[in-house]
Amino acid sequence: MEISRIWNKAVWLHDLEDEDAQLIKAMFNISKITNTTLKKFGVKCFQPTKSLVFPWYNPRDLAMKGLKLLSAVCQADVVNYVETVYPGPSHYHNLFGITVMGKKDTEVVITSQELDSLAVHQATGVTTVSLPRGINCLPPVLLPYLEQFKRITLWLGDDLRAWEASKLFSRKLSIKRCSLIRPGDKQPSPLKALALGFNLNKLLKASLPASHKSIISFRQLRSDVFSQLENIEQVAGVKWARFPELNKLLKATGMGN
Repeated sequence: MEISRIWNKAVWLHDLEDEDAQLIKAMFNISKITNTTLKKFGVKCFQPTKSLVFPWYNPRDLAMKGLKLLSAVCQADVVNYVETVYPGPSHYHNLFGITVMGKKDTEVVITSQELDSLAVHQATGVTTVSLPRGINCLPPVLLPYLEQFKRITLWLGDDLRAWEASKLFSRKLSIKRCSLIRPGDKQPSPLKALALGFNLNKLLKASLPASHKSIISFRQLRSDVFSQLENIEQVAGVKWARFPELNKLLKATGMGN
């Protein structure tokens, strides 16, 4: 079975040689994510493709149901991220992080990316889960797993599409128990915030109730978020990023030439 083959061949990052682990972490901008956090959430590395591996466990019996591989394709100083899921997109309904949360937890932060969830939990200790297909959808089959939470914070990203998804999902989850983190330079995605040294606890406390009048209309968004509409790549959801730390490593190894 492909899922078992990949999982069994994947290794924990703390078992990699230091140089290999450093490169992998730089490729995914997770140098500040500890090996302890990665192990806690079950994140491995599939070396043949230099991919991070995120497991999907059935929360009832902890049986493995699937995997998501996140690969980084490097071209000069640009990184393009590609996701591959097993057993397939239409059958992948994972809430990554669900096996880490406690049955009595009443607060959760929902992110759109697994790495964002790692950043939130490591920096704040708050229970966090990520959606299986980012901001594209919140499958109804997952809603029962979120019923126990009295407070839900949606921190889905730092662009206009993420903001609109946050408002949409809050209606699915009940506006009364949801808060949203508005995108902006001072409130980037969790992983970026961690990398930049922001205080993630303060950002969570600055979240707005989903029922707040200032988030009802497009017109209330900050101009710096609206300006992203002029960027076709951003609106289309193409995820490109530049990481100085990775650039240094690539130049040092000769991979960036």
